[in-house]
Amino acid sequence: MTNHSILYFPISLCPVLKGVDKHSIPVGLDDMVKIDLVVCGSVAVSRKGYRIGKGEGFGDMEWAMLVTMGAVTPDTVIVTTVHDCQVIDIPDELVESHDITVDWILTPTEVIQTNCQRPKPLGIIWSKVGAEMLQQIPILRKLREKERTAGKDVQIKAEGEPGEAAKERGMRRQPRGKPRERRTSEKRGTEVAAKPNNQGKQSGGEARRKPPRETDPSLTLWVGKLPGSLRVSSFKDHLRESDVNPHHVIWKGNRGFAFLQFKEADAVDEAVKKLQDLEIMGKKVTVERAKGREDMEARRPMKKADSKPKEKNAD
Repeated sequence: MTNHSILYFPISLCPVLKGVDKHSIPVGLDDMVKIDLVVCGSVAVSRKGYRIGKGEGFGDMEWAMLVTMGAVTPDTVIVTTVHDCQVIDIPDELVESHDITVDWILTPTEVIQTNCQRPKPLGIIWSKVGAEMLQQIPILRKLREKERTAGKDVQIKAEGEPGEAAKERGMRRQPRGKPRERRTSEKRGTEVAAKPNNQGKQSGGEARRKPPRETDPSLTLWVGKLPGSLRVSSFKDHLRESDVNPHHVIWKGNRGFAFLQFKEADAVDEAVKKLQDLEIMGKKVTVERAKGREDMEARRPMKKADSKPKEKNAD
């Protein structure tokens, strides 16, 4: 936030997404920012300073990126605010090399100095970064290129092994300790023969495709022009701040839109009014009723670069 923003806008507006989007100034990699204090959210923490987040790794990655930019150091203080019930014992083996630790814990009844002995991460551990996270965070790609130019090893998880990565994604989880049963060609043939109407011979795409969720278009809103870097958790925060609470969110952020499903028609009307002036990252979004649009998005054919228009029959 700039001093101008703090002087002319309520201080309570500055930390929330609306305030950040409207009144903050983006910081670039070369701005040489120095941060004295980091406040992070936590699902659970221990008195040793160990922290558990949502499990997606974005909080740890944000710290690692700040280290790489030179904005923070191992001496930068990290504070977390939690309820008393979120302070628990966390075993040492659950904490990995990329996990951040906290120096202070603030609860409604206590201020806890952890004196944590475990060092904070000293930068981005590229071997733990997946292709999906790299795609979701544009600045991470810039940092990777910068470190590659500096001669550092920036090979990401499963990079160069697409076959193995795809195989891992396709595996179903098995209980620990139970060996995975290998399906032989003989077993696969038996399964195909046992299915009626030869359903086992469906194409790979059809077999993996989940059936669409049953929806009522009249109770669904389409929200478009979403920024490509927007995460679904941030999008839901914007909805809550606008006092819009859909029954279900269908996230299509990689394509720049999302569907909001409601239980009652009145809730749809209210949501349309509340979201008309919504801005995310300085960009006004588009809100429309999804009647007809959902079918359009679902059935729109993929255009090929070398496709040619069909010639009309002479007769």
